Amino acid sequence: MLKNDERRRLEHEAIRNNVGFHEYTHDLIEVSGEDAAKFLDYIFVNDVYDLNVDDNVYTTMLDESGGIIDDVIIIRKNVDTFHVSTLRGEKMVDWLESHKNDFKVTIKNVKHQNRMITIQGPKSRDLVNELINETIDDLKRFHVREYKVSDETVEIMRAGFTGELGYEVYVRPEFKDEFIDRLKTAGEKYNLTEVTTNIYHDSIPMEKGYILLEDIKGLTPHEAGLGWTVDWSKDFIGKEKILNDHKKETRSPNEVKGLLVDEYIESDTPITFNGEKVGKVIRVVYGYTVEQYIGFALVDTSKVKENSVVEVGNNKGKIVKRKFYDLDDERVK
Repeated sequence: MLKNDERRRLEHEAIRNNVGFHEYTHDLIEVSGEDAAKFLDYIFVNDVYDLNVDDNVYTTMLDESGGIIDDVIIIRKNVDTFHVSTLRGEKMVDWLESHKNDFKVTIKNVKHQNRMITIQGPKSRDLVNELINETIDDLKRFHVREYKVSDETVEIMRAGFTGELGYEVYVRPEFKDEFIDRLKTAGEKYNLTEVTTNIYHDSIPMEKGYILLEDIKGLTPHEAGLGWTVDWSKDFIGKEKILNDHKKETRSPNEVKGLLVDEYIESDTPITFNGEKVGKVIRVVYGYTVEQYIGFALVDTSKVKENSVVEVGNNKGKIVKRKFYDLDDERVK
């Protein structure tokens, strides 16, 4: 389907081998007040209460039935203020407001205050250092810090959805165009590429096993491969419904696994093994680094194991680990 798309390949390879940028502004939901930490700790499965200022955490949000309804990054701005980065701002605000109960918090979408430009790839650190007033070399993964670009203050977080070294730069909307102009000028010697297609959502993250909400919506964290994000020592919405996931002997056998196929396969195509249906295709794309059609599949792991050859509709496929590239995460480190 996408194997011969020259633009996608160019942008994909720019991020893998060089540096690319993309304006990728998320909704930012600000939750503040004396109960902000306790409230978000109740809403999300990961530990938010103990998060340090200027650090962030990846987590999911469940409904009362224990199914995932969003996955987000939460940034602690100060003791009583957090930003929740999501692509579903209004739904997030509605959900938080409807579950506020007696928590003393204020909830608002502050997306209008910032624009986010993501700069990703092996040369991203060198390029960002060209723009700011000091070196960014000691900024750790998932940490945020303020820097100066000329006289303008920007926030930079070392993060991204690519599996490569990368940074997300938050700037005032009024400064966005000037910042991008400065970025393009400084990026000329690095052969900077602007990413304009959806490779930032498909081939780049999928090669690293990174999932979209659409891939896991309604699943439990364990089924989605995100059991590591759950802090079982606290209460959170949906906990009672997923307690079985806490124990290996009682958890669901269904899990999101990797899938190798020889051609594009539609989502929801059934997967069979030894004549029995064992799962379905979630999504398939072409990976330009691994030069292979790759995908995610939801399969019954009690019936089919990794490295099993399966029937995918009328085609053959192979169930594998949910990571296809840089298996030890050396590049992002």
